[in-house]
Amino acid sequence: MWKKNNDKILNDRNLIEECEKAIDTLIILGEADDELTSNLKIIKEKVKYLVPSNDEKIYEFDKRIKNLIEDMRIALVKADRESMKKLRLILADLRIAIVDRNSRI
Repeated sequence: MWKKNNDKILNDRNLIEECEKAIDTLIILGEADDELTSNLKIIKEKVKYLVPSNDEKIYEFDKRIKNLIEDMRIALVKADRESMKKLRLILADLRIAIVDRNSRI
């Protein structure tokens, strides 16, 4: 039982680390927009200090966070007007997902 829980925590920790690294990429992609990079740095700090969990629901929140980060990457790569609008919405969703995740612990 302990090993199984330990594996879940390790998987969640790895997912959190992937999210943190992906945000570094977003910061580089969005470096022309100071407001965006500032917001991304704040989110990176929040992601950095997420507490890994063996709870499946928390892991699902972390996967949602990762998916939102990937959506942001796609929007930044496109970098057209519509994508930049969508990027702001995804950023708001990401903040909410982090708050929701932290409220479950």
